[in-house]
Amino acid sequence: MKIKKALKILAVTKNYKANDINKCRRIIEIYETLKSISEKDDLIDDKSLKAYLLEGLELKGLPTDEISAFIDNSLSSLAILTQKTIQLFCFPYAGGGSDFYKKWKKKYNSTFFFDIELVEYSGRGEKTGTPLIKDFTEIVTQLADEIGRRINRPFAFFGHSLGAILAFEIAKKIKIDKKISPIGLFLSGCPAPDYLPDQISLQNLSDDEFIAKIIQLGGIPQEIINEPKPLNFFLPYLKNDFSLIDTYTSLNTDLFTVPLVVFTGDKDPKVSVKQVMGWESYTNSFFECHVMPGDHFFVKDESAILEKINLHLGEII
Repeated sequence: MKIKKALKILAVTKNYKANDINKCRRIIEIYETLKSISEKDDLIDDKSLKAYLLEGLELKGLPTDEISAFIDNSLSSLAILTQKTIQLFCFPYAGGGSDFYKKWKKKYNSTFFFDIELVEYSGRGEKTGTPLIKDFTEIVTQLADEIGRRINRPFAFFGHSLGAILAFEIAKKIKIDKKISPIGLFLSGCPAPDYLPDQISLQNLSDDEFIAKIIQLGGIPQEIINEPKPLNFFLPYLKNDFSLIDTYTSLNTDLFTVPLVVFTGDKDPKVSVKQVMGWESYTNSFFECHVMPGDHFFVKDESAILEKINLHLGEII
C-alpha cells in the first residue's frame, strides 16, 4: 500500500526535476496537490502526508536526509502563508508617487502571497502640502519611522530607480531601530551603491538643462516628455528627488541575510546590467537578476514583475 501511494506521489511530481523540487514553493505545490486528493486515499493528517511525500521524493532520487528538513521548513512556510499575507511596500521612482502602484493593486491576484502597501514621499499624493525633503538621510529617517509603525506581519520591499536605493537604506534603518528585516528585497532599475558615484550630479542645472539631461538618461516616462503641462508639473518633484542621490549616505549596517532579487531593462540607457548585478555582493542569501525587455521604465509591464515577485516570495520565505 505504501509503495502504491508513493507511486501516486511520483505521478504528482513527474513534471518536476530533482533540482527544481528543492525549492520551498515547489514542495508546497506538491504538498497541496497531495492534500487535495487525500480524502480519496485516506491520507488525512499532516504526518501521513509528510511521510508519503518524503517516500515519493526519495523514490525520485532525492536524498532523504537532505529533503526531510527542507520539507519541514516548507510546511512551516505554508503555515505562515495560510495565516498571514506578506506586506509588500512599494517605493516610487524619482518624481513619481504612489499612484503608479495603485495600478499594480488593480492587477492583484487572489493567489498572490502579498498585499501591496503604498509608500508616499513628502509633498505629493496624500502628503500634498508638506515640504519636499532634499536630504537623503532625512527622508530615510522619516519613511523608516512611518513604515516601521505600519509593519504588522512579514514584509518585503520593492523599489524602482530612486525607490530601490531608498528601499535598501530604509530596510537597514528599520533593522537598526526595530530589530526586524524584510524577508526579501526587490530592487529595480537601480545601480548597486558602488556605482552611484558614477551618476551625474544634476543639482546646479537650469530647468532646460535638467530636462535635457534627464531625457538623455531615460529618467522620464515618454508620456510625460510628450506633454509640456505634466512635465512642468512634475519638474519640481523630479529635481528634488534627483538631488537626494547627491546627498546619499549609506547606513553602517548590512542586510546580508536578506534574499535579494533585482530587475533591469535590456535597453535601459541609464543603468547597465553590470551595475545592477553589483547588488549580488550585498547579500549572502539568495540572489537573482532578471533582465526584462524594455528601457528604464520596463516596470510599466506590471504583470510580469508581479508574477516574478510572487514566485520568489513563495521560494524565499
